[in-house]
Amino acid sequence: MPTIERASYRAFLNPDAADGDVARAADRLRADAERLKTGSRVLTVCLTRYGRQLFLYVEHIVPEHPAHEAMAAITGFPDAQGWFSGLIRPYPQFGGDVDWAYMHPAFWSDEPKDVDSFRRAQEPDARCGRIAHFWPDTVVDYVLHHQLIVQEGLAMGDRYQFISVLDDVAFSYFETPRDRERVNIRREERESKEIQRWLDVDPFNHFDHFDPGTLERDFLIIDTLVSVG
Repeated sequence: MPTIERASYRAFLNPDAADGDVARAADRLRADAERLKTGSRVLTVCLTRYGRQLFLYVEHIVPEHPAHEAMAAITGFPDAQGWFSGLIRPYPQFGGDVDWAYMHPAFWSDEPKDVDSFRRAQEPDARCGRIAHFWPDTVVDYVLHHQLIVQEGLAMGDRYQFISVLDDVAFSYFETPRDRERVNIRREERESKEIQRWLDVDPFNHFDHFDPGTLERDFLIIDTLVSVG
């Protein structure tokens, strides 16, 4: 039965990339996302921007969750489309430079079982992105705690939030209103011990904070360029 494979990607615009060219590339992405959605290739696509950084979130529709050796079609998806060709600075990776770097999933509140059960019961008010910047020695601790929270499966959160990490940055996709569908993976109302362990290690000091006046907790909400779903 077809299901959803969620993925986030990060890219860096060239210093000389003009806003008009970026806007036209975003229009190409939007049109392609609408076509892919109509063709049942994707469920949701959201492109966000912070300065020269772009963050892309995609809910891929796949026959089944891919094994490690089959992930190339997911990790290489935006590069294959070429929306921002000539506008992006290559990102070095072990297998060769890429335009869009796949971000490593770190935290989520629900795990899609199939496409139909993951569809929104109601159109969200907005599809959004936010980012956080870590101190160099806190990234691993953040990912470890959040993976333990996921494995425990008891933390309540907004159903469509999806946090991924690459280098010293976390990107969180979310939808508003955030309290519309609050769930946990196990669908059990029990206390999360892993959440308490995370709170005990002083979450605030894991982050190199932006201007406190712009924060939603430890994250900064960034501009949405494309919203398809």
